[in-house]
Amino acid sequence: MVFKNQSLINLEIVSSEVDGVVKNIEMSHINGGIIIKIFDIINKKVINETINPYFYNNSQDGFKKLLLSTDIKSSIPLLKLDDGLQGDTDFQLSNSFAFESEIASAIYQGGAYFKFKGNSRESKNIAANFTDFIFGIEDPDSNIKTFESCKPWSKWFFDVAWDVSWLIFDGRKNKLWIICITDTD
Repeated sequence: MVFKNQSLINLEIVSSEVDGVVKNIEMSHINGGIIIKIFDIINKKVINETINPYFYNNSQDGFKKLLLSTDIKSSIPLLKLDDGLQGDTDFQLSNSFAFESEIASAIYQGGAYFKFKGNSRESKNIAANFTDFIFGIEDPDSNIKTFESCKPWSKWFFDVAWDVSWLIFDGRKNKLWIICITDTD
């Protein structure tokens, strides 16, 4: 079984770039928030077993198994995954350029009641610094796969307009990023 314990190791994030995104999302998404986690992929089969079903037949099974793995459930208890997934995951292949724009937009547009206090350029800079931290400043290559979902697949999401999540697989560095944003009115 690929998704056995210790296939993924939760890493501590110490980064002003990550803190900038967290601070701005939390200021505007006051009823929800943001989750950002990075994992070191110890079992290299995890990437293929997660994304290959998607590429071969558009199956979400790999994503579901990953999200319900003991490593994810124990590292991100806020997602409330002990009772399973809330609904369909519906992760779709995206790219690093779209991801940067979507983070900038989430910051700039804000949540249900509060909006970003800066201008669009400031939100773009915060997002660019964040994505540079994730992807590096070199051009993203084909070993990085970004998947996005706007579905409330866990009980943490509020199932309204501000639900979004990303799974980013970095095959170069053997890292997995999980980023989730939600809010409600």
